[in-house]
Amino acid sequence: MRKAALLYGVYVGLVFAPFLLLGKVFVPGDFLSFIYPWRAYMEGFPHNIELFDVAVFFLPQDVFLNESLKSGVLPLWNPHIFSGHPSVASGQSGFFYPPRLFFHYFFSVGVAKTLLQLGHLFGMGLGMYWFLRLKSLDSAPAALGGLVWMGNSYVSSWLEFEHVEIAGFYLPLMLGCFEKAVAGARRWWLGLAPLGALCLHSGHLQISLYVGLIFLVYALFRLSTLRQWKPLFYFVGVGVLTVAMAAPTIVPFLQFLGESQRTVLDMRANSADLGSILLTLLNPDLLGNPTRGFMLNRCQSNLIYPEFACFAGIVPLILALCARGREALLLKGVCAGCLIVAASVFPVALPFLDRFIPGRILLVWVFCVAYLAALGAQQLKDSQETRRWARRLGGLFGFLWVVILGVVLYLLRHPELVLEWWTQNPQLVKLPPGGVSEGEFLQAFRANYAWNPQLLLTLAGPIALFWKPQKIRVLIGITLLELALFTSGFNTAVAPEELLRSTPEISAMLESPGRVVPINCANYNTLTPYGLSLVNGYESLVSQRYALMLSQAEPDRDLPMRSLSFKQLDSPIVDALGVTYAVFPPHMSSEAEGWELVFEGQGGKVYKNQQAMPRWYLLGKVAPLHNLAQLQTFIPSSEAFVAEAPPANLQPGPGAIEKIGETANSLELMVETQTTQLLVVTDAFHPGWQVRVNDQPREIFSVNLGSRGIYLTPGVHRVEFQFYPNSLRWSVWACLAAMLVSLGLLVTDLWRSYRS
Repeated sequence: MRKAALLYGVYVGLVFAPFLLLGKVFVPGDFLSFIYPWRAYMEGFPHNIELFDVAVFFLPQDVFLNESLKSGVLPLWNPHIFSGHPSVASGQSGFFYPPRLFFHYFFSVGVAKTLLQLGHLFGMGLGMYWFLRLKSLDSAPAALGGLVWMGNSYVSSWLEFEHVEIAGFYLPLMLGCFEKAVAGARRWWLGLAPLGALCLHSGHLQISLYVGLIFLVYALFRLSTLRQWKPLFYFVGVGVLTVAMAAPTIVPFLQFLGESQRTVLDMRANSADLGSILLTLLNPDLLGNPTRGFMLNRCQSNLIYPEFACFAGIVPLILALCARGREALLLKGVCAGCLIVAASVFPVALPFLDRFIPGRILLVWVFCVAYLAALGAQQLKDSQETRRWARRLGGLFGFLWVVILGVVLYLLRHPELVLEWWTQNPQLVKLPPGGVSEGEFLQAFRANYAWNPQLLLTLAGPIALFWKPQKIRVLIGITLLELALFTSGFNTAVAPEELLRSTPEISAMLESPGRVVPINCANYNTLTPYGLSLVNGYESLVSQRYALMLSQAEPDRDLPMRSLSFKQLDSPIVDALGVTYAVFPPHMSSEAEGWELVFEGQGGKVYKNQQAMPRWYLLGKVAPLHNLAQLQTFIPSSEAFVAEAPPANLQPGPGAIEKIGETANSLELMVETQTTQLLVVTDAFHPGWQVRVNDQPREIFSVNLGSRGIYLTPGVHRVEFQFYPNSLRWSVWACLAAMLVSLGLLVTDLWRSYRS
C-alpha cells in the first residue's frame, strides 16, 4: 500500500504542483477575461474555455455556500438566481455532502475546491488499489489499475467540476466492502449504505446513477459466479438504508423535478461519432485540445470536451485488450456497450434516455478499462501467451501511430490543404465565439500537432512492450507521464487574488439594492458572487411556474430552458419582479421606456429601471388570473393577479414595511396596514415556503403566477417566511432513522463476534 500511495502521491504532486508550490487554486478564474464587463479590464484569453460551467455555475454556487456557512446558515434556498431557487433540490449542488461543508466552512472558496479535488483524486487511486488487491492481484498490477482510474482523461477533464472524482472515490470502496461481505464478514454490508449515501449526496445524481449501475452489474456477476443468492436479501436491506440516508438529497430533487421544465434531448445530436471516440482512445490530443486553441467538434449540439473524453493511456488500452477470462469478457462487453451508447449507434426511444447526455456513460467505460488493465498487467506478468499478444498489439498500435504521425506531418507541411478543408467544413471545427482568422487557425493547428509531447509519448508504450523482460514498473511510469501530462495541461490554476475581480459596472449596481438582468454579457450566474441577485440565471432545473411567468415578457420568443435569458425590458413582468438594473456590453444600448443610463464604462453600460417595484409592497387591487395574456399588459404598481378569488374586503390604503432580518432560508418583515391588503414579495413562489403572521401559520398564494403573497388584515403584523419543505423535513427524519438502524446492527454484530 505504501508504494501505491507513493505512486499516487507523485501523480497528485505533478498535477497539483501549482497549488502545492505556488498556492494557485484549481478554479478557472481566468474565464472572466472572455466576457464583459471583465473583458475590458483583464488581459489574455482563458487557458481552457471548456471549463465554462465551472466559472459560470459551480464557482458562483460554491461562493454562495461558502459565505452562507461562514455566516452560520446551511443554505436550502438560493435568493440570487431566478428570483430565488431551491438549492437543496437542484440535484447537483452537493450542499449536504459533509466534506464539502467542512472545507467551505474552514477555507476560502478556491482553496476549498482545490482540496476537495486533490483529496478525492488521491483517494480514487487508493480505493481502486485496495479493491484490486482484494481481487488477489499483485501490488504492481493493482497500482496500475488505481493509476488509470484516477488519471484517465474523463476524470481529468471533469476534475474542476468536482463531482466525477468524488463519485469515483466511493465506487471502489463500495466494491471492496462488497467483496469483504460476500467473503463472510457480514458487518461490511453495513459499510455499503453510508458509502452509497455519501456518493448520492456528493453533488451530481446522474453521475451517482452511473456509479450505482457499475456496482449493481458487478455485484450480480459476482453472486452468479459464487452461486450465492442469499446475499440478495442483504442487498435489499442495504438499498433501503442507502436511499433513506440519501433522502435529503433525493426526495426534494424528485419533488422539484416534477415541478420543473426539462427539455427532451436528441440523442443523435448529443452523441459523438464512433470513429472519433475510437481515435481518441489512442491519444487525447489527436482531435485537438481546447487548451491549444484547436479542437474538432464531436457532436451536432457542440457539447463540451469532457463529455467524450475517454483516454486511459496507450499501455492500459493494450493490456485491457489482452486481458482474458470470464470476468474480462464481461468487462469488454460492457465497454463495447458503453461505446455504442456514447455514439448512439443504435438509439433506443426510451422515455428515460431522452433526459441524459449519452457521452456520460463513458464513466463506466474508463472504470472497466482500469479494471481490465490491471487484469492484463497481472496476466502479462504470469503468462507467456499474454506477453506475445501484448507485443503483437503493441506492434499494431505502434505502426498505426506512425502512420497517423506521418499524415499529421504531411498536413503540417501543406497548410493549404488544412485551410481548404476548414473552408469546406467549418462546422466540424470548434472555435472560440467570434471566430478566428486563417492565420490564427493555422497557428492553433500547429500548436496542437507540431512537437506536442502528448503525441510523442504514445510511441513509448508500444516500444516498452518489446523489452525483455517486460517490467510492469516501466509501463506504470510511461502511463504516469501520459496521464499526468494531460491532466496538468488541461486544468486551469490561478492565484486566489485573481478570482472574482470586481469592475466599475458591478460597483455601480451595488450602490442600491435590486435585481439585475444581464443582456449579452455577464453570462449566467457570474454576477451572483458579488452579492447581486438575478431575475434569470442558469440551473439544470427551472420552475415551470416561474418560467411561464417570465416567458410573458417575450411571448413571441422561446426562452432558453436553463437560463431564461431575455432581450426586452419594456414588460410589466420585468417591473413586477423588481428588476432594477440591466447591464449591457459596451457596444450595445437600451431604448426601453423607463430605463435610464446610470453608468457607462469600458466594460459595459448599466441602466436603471425607474418603474421597478420594490422587493415587497402592498396592494389593494387583486384579480383572478384566467390566462397568461393578462400578464403582458397590466400595471404592477396598482394591480396583481392570483389563482384564487381575492377577499371581498380588499382595498387600497396606507401601509409600511420594514425588514427585520433575512438569511438564505428566511425573511422577517414588520408590516403595518390600515386596510385589508395583499403583501407581495417578488421572490419566486415555491411550495416549500411557509409563513407565520404574529406566530400563526398562514397560507402563501402565488402572485402573478410566480411570486409570493399573503393577505393581511388591518394592524401591525410580524411576518416570518421560512423555507423548509415538508419533503426535506421527512427526509431528514428518514436519514436519521437509517443511521440509527445501521449503528444498531453494527453494534449487535460486533457484540455477537465478541461473545463467540
